[in-house]
Amino acid sequence: MTGEGGTKASGKQMLGPKHRVYLGNYPAVSLSEARAKAVTALAQAKRGVHPREDAVPTAGGLTVEKLSQEFMEQHGYSRELHGAAKYEVTFKTHINPCIGR
Repeated sequence: MTGEGGTKASGKQMLGPKHRVYLGNYPAVSLSEARAKAVTALAQAKRGVHPREDAVPTAGGLTVEKLSQEFMEQHGYSRELHGAAKYEVTFKTHINPCIGR
């Protein structure tokens, strides 16, 4: 992917971080299956699709943002949780903007 590491057509190193893609554990995933997964991941990267985004497991449509909202509704304002305002600010300013969606 452009800007995500690797090499250009000219052979020059591209800028940006390189990412590892999990292919599976041996012997659960055979070498031929791992090679096929690697070829698929490389083809996706060449098309501009991040290979790891397809492999991210979903939690039934739940996001970190939804979970943080549920947490605040259920526990945020109970007597047992001190500093509910700090939790709310932390979710809104640090957690949800970065990994909430």
